[in-house]
Amino acid sequence: MDNIIILKISSDKKIVISLPCEVLDLHRYSEIDIYFQSTKLSNNIVLYKSDFAIEGIRTLKTILEKAIKNKLEIHYSLKEKGIGYLCNEYFQDKTYLTMVKKNGNTFWVGLKYSLWSSKKYETWVYNENNKVVLEITPTYSNENDNEEEYVKFLNSYCTTAIEIIEKEVALQWIEKCNELLKIMEKND
Repeated sequence: MDNIIILKISSDKKIVISLPCEVLDLHRYSEIDIYFQSTKLSNNIVLYKSDFAIEGIRTLKTILEKAIKNKLEIHYSLKEKGIGYLCNEYFQDKTYLTMVKKNGNTFWVGLKYSLWSSKKYETWVYNENNKVVLEITPTYSNENDNEEEYVKFLNSYCTTAIEIIEKEVALQWIEKCNELLKIMEKND
């Protein structure tokens, strides 16, 4: 069954897109799962869970197209503490974060680098030193608003993965996204 798409990062790391059907039967509203796999990790990291194929694939294509043109240079305000740490602060409505205005709306500067979200992880793509960076960060997912638990989470906070995506690899991923988008368009 041809229902797995592999986006290779390196010999021991990859992004896996799990389809609910054969690739050629994919529809825009088919629900897909996306994982990060590494030989150094005992479990897959869930990046995108049971969500629409069109959203996950199109978002990947769009953000990679910007990144290979160096249009996603990481904002200086995100460098010291890190994008994932600050994202958790954003979710907690902290007011010290750097906000930007665009088209009359105000939003946290880190959101422009957001690729995918799942219950426990955020996935980011940005440029740093003319490189394309894929970063996976944990999110505080405790349903109750326990400040003490949140502080414990922050004190032990650690980025899950930071990977440099070579330009040639990013171009291959974009090509694969285009193939999948054409299949979805044909099937809808």
